[in-house]
Amino acid sequence: MKNNKNKILIPLFLTIFLAGCDNQVSSVVPTTSTSDSTADISVSDTSDLSSVSSASEESSLESSSTFVYLDAIAKTIAEIRGIESDLSKNQKSQQRYLVTAYVTKVTGPTAFLLGDDLETTTNIIPILDTNSNLPSLHRKDKATFDVAIRKNSQGVLQLIDCIEVKDVETSTYHITATGEHGSITTDKESYTYGETATITISHEEGYKLSHFLYNENRVDVFQIKDNQYTFTMEDDITISLTFVTSETPLSYQAVYAFKNYYSGKSYALSDKTISENGTSISFEGSACWYANTEGIRCYPGDKVTFSLNYENCYFASMEMVYSSETNCPCLPEAFSTGTYTSEFCDGTTFATTNVLQHWYPNEGEQVNSVTLTVMGEKPSGDGSRRHNLKNVIINYLM
Repeated sequence: MKNNKNKILIPLFLTIFLAGCDNQVSSVVPTTSTSDSTADISVSDTSDLSSVSSASEESSLESSSTFVYLDAIAKTIAEIRGIESDLSKNQKSQQRYLVTAYVTKVTGPTAFLLGDDLETTTNIIPILDTNSNLPSLHRKDKATFDVAIRKNSQGVLQLIDCIEVKDVETSTYHITATGEHGSITTDKESYTYGETATITISHEEGYKLSHFLYNENRVDVFQIKDNQYTFTMEDDITISLTFVTSETPLSYQAVYAFKNYYSGKSYALSDKTISENGTSISFEGSACWYANTEGIRCYPGDKVTFSLNYENCYFASMEMVYSSETNCPCLPEAFSTGTYTSEFCDGTTFATTNVLQHWYPNEGEQVNSVTLTVMGEKPSGDGSRRHNLKNVIINYLM
């Protein structure tokens, strides 16, 4: 009987051992396998495996430095806006999107605002070059971007992690103009980004150009040579022309507020020139910008020359503000030509201790250059004979 029991126990042990092996093998077989061993896996077992796989995938997405996307879905900007409420702050979508849009504004070297069309003022989304994949695009360009979306910490929806930019349609730009008594012609009908465009301006008989405005810039007639002007095209340009009758004098103004030029420390101005709106001021001698006066210190013997830089322009008047009466070269022989008056400032713009000096050309005189020779005797060192020039306003005609 003892031998018989042993014979029975061995098969039972093997049966239990083999059954355990079957269960272990079955647990690693994919659920899509056609192997007979899958027959032992219950529905609940499959569900458990699926949840483990899903949890593992989510963990991998959260912990991985490389973001794993689902297949891209084509969307418009307006449709992307419809997903906005599904994201919380600092959350990035798992879904990738193919967005075809226009560049409505360039905000950085590779940062843009995108819209479904160029006229839209809504449904505009910024796209950021987070992966160094965005090409150099310009306003009005159209392209398809393979991106994810993110709501940043301020709650702003952004397109990020661009994998690919394709189907780029390069934009062209145009010049249009409006104005009475004159017009323009262009050397081409359209231009690409960075291309040079030349316009030619013509006027009706009895009229002349005063100036024109374009994209918030002003160009005066003295800046135009042979009735032509050139642009570097970076966008569409709309020009507004202003013409006046031929007998109308054209007046212009240049303002020098010397405290705005100051660099933070005193430095010499000898043989240097500064310019504003078609005029220039040059210095010869010991003149320098000086911190305490927020202006220019001129010394006896220094020469300051005021000039007009364009042909057919001439002085109408000039105003200069000095820090005090004793620091003002108010002598008839100070200027190379013309006459002047002097008075204390009224205190509204400058302190009442400041002196306002008015200079005018002699009657009937048309000059485009005036030299001021600083008067007085220069004492040793930095004495009281210095003249502190704070502001200059030049009025001139053409």
